[in-house]
Amino acid sequence: MLPYFKKVERDLDFDGPFHGKDGRIPVRRIPQQHWTRHARAVAEACRLAGYPFLPDQNGEFVEGYFPVTHSNHAEQRVSAAMGYLDSETRRRPNLTISTDTQVKELLFEGTRCVGVKAQVGGQEGRVPRPRDRPLVRRYPFPGAPATRRHRPGRAPEGDGYTDRDGP
Repeated sequence: MLPYFKKVERDLDFDGPFHGKDGRIPVRRIPQQHWTRHARAVAEACRLAGYPFLPDQNGEFVEGYFPVTHSNHAEQRVSAAMGYLDSETRRRPNLTISTDTQVKELLFEGTRCVGVKAQVGGQEGRVPRPRDRPLVRRYPFPGAPATRRHRPGRAPEGDGYTDRDGP
């Protein structure tokens, strides 16, 4: 998975073999001076228990405590949509962005997803997948795994996706 994470991220704090520099999603760590009182108390408890401070949770794989990594730039969260759906991408003729939409069921012919049943603006309907392009599943959090795991019409087991797929 590391090559994919590196491709997605643009790490603003660290370089090295565990960090991407050219991705569309900026990542950085919350500086200690901005930690909440709770975070500072947990860090102090970890320090007193003998755990070392690790400036980078995505660096060496050792036990310790560290600042949380998040996708934030100029004090604003950068979602996958903000990072990847720039104005040029939004103008693509083969892209439809549907807001106020909740997928209810994935529709299959055998193991091939051919569309979705979705509620769009309060109206339920079927959205077919055009034959000349793939259907991209993107889960908005929270509750994202519900689309795959708990609803009828879900993908067959072994379809190559997990509930954690996606940035």
